[in-house]
Amino acid sequence: MDQLNPSDSIPAKEETPPAPDRRRSMDVGNTDLPMYATFPHPVYGAIDFVGWIFLHGFAGGSAFHFVRGLCRGSPGGGGRRLAAGVRAALANAPGVAGKFAATFAVFSAIEGAVTLARPRDDSLNSVAAGAATWGLHGLRRRGAPAAAVSALLGASGVVAIMGIDRAVMDWHCRVKDRLRQKRMADAGLLPWIPPPPPPKLDDEFLLD
Repeated sequence: MDQLNPSDSIPAKEETPPAPDRRRSMDVGNTDLPMYATFPHPVYGAIDFVGWIFLHGFAGGSAFHFVRGLCRGSPGGGGRRLAAGVRAALANAPGVAGKFAATFAVFSAIEGAVTLARPRDDSLNSVAAGAATWGLHGLRRRGAPAAAVSALLGASGVVAIMGIDRAVMDWHCRVKDRLRQKRMADAGLLPWIPPPPPPKLDDEFLLD
């Protein structure tokens, strides 16, 4: 009589695949994702993004209105000008910060909706969100013609900001890599290879 192996009578446990990680990549080179997409839940990321914009708007509005208050203050002396600058910053900075936060809250909501509708995470989502946000802003103020112009300006602004951000990130990564290689070369871990010079344009290329 054959002896039964205990492992034969127990069904093998099926391995369940790991749950997908909803967190996005935080690589500095990955600029196609929204800047608030590095959180486990998009709502928390959008709240953090709007709060970050509110702080920047408050800082920028405070500086602008403080300098404006200094220039327009009473000519009675430095103390009165300083007080006028402080009063102007306290009176106007919260409103500037609130407008910035409200605008970018609409922007992040539209971008999230476009991302879910496509569904892809790339630069077109941000461009569409910028066009829709500033188009709605222009429509609320001056009607359909102004909305079209505002949408075009909003999309162009988002494209310009994303291009500048990508260029700065690429430059920063190149500088960090160059410094890391130089430190390793100074420590004797690898030979130091200087970066190649930028290519020169010859006269024939310029004439063409």
